[in-house]
Amino acid sequence: MQGSVPYSGMEAYRYIDRLLKKEKRLFIATPFISIGYAKLLKRLSMHKHIYLVTTKKHKENAEAIQYLSKGNAGRKALAFVLFAIAIASCFYSLYIAAALGLCAAIAYAGTHSSLKVRFSDKKLLHEKLYIGKNRAIVGSANLTFSGTRRNIEHLEIITDKSEIRKISRHFYELWKSSEA
Repeated sequence: MQGSVPYSGMEAYRYIDRLLKKEKRLFIATPFISIGYAKLLKRLSMHKHIYLVTTKKHKENAEAIQYLSKGNAGRKALAFVLFAIAIASCFYSLYIAAALGLCAAIAYAGTHSSLKVRFSDKKLLHEKLYIGKNRAIVGSANLTFSGTRRNIEHLEIITDKSEIRKISRHFYELWKSSEA
């Protein structure tokens, strides 16, 4: 394939993690995702848009799916309480009010995630796609520790813009056919 570089080995993370961290918008399809990568995606989604298609069928995904499905209600509640205390403490000390207001703002800032997850459980999801604007990776590596660091995996790192558009269109069709 023109505009692509093949890779085979036990260090898929070198390519996948770089793509996850550098791209502003990510489209990911993988049947397996570990809790470690779920946490990474949630953290990265504070600064970028991430669209993930995975499956609920595999018990190995249970912890990651639960983590990704968990909202930020507790953190929002903490921010609300801190704001309320900050307003009330204005009558006592502006320094305390300012410090509590800052803590509330920091707590609330961590509640905005741009991570959208859908599940492809009607059809068997087996492909692994990692797509950004300037690079796409197609291969055998799941988004797990074993898939990126332990197993011998094959990847195609694609930089050709027209190929990236084709893969992105394919992802969009997969996204549309998956359930929220």
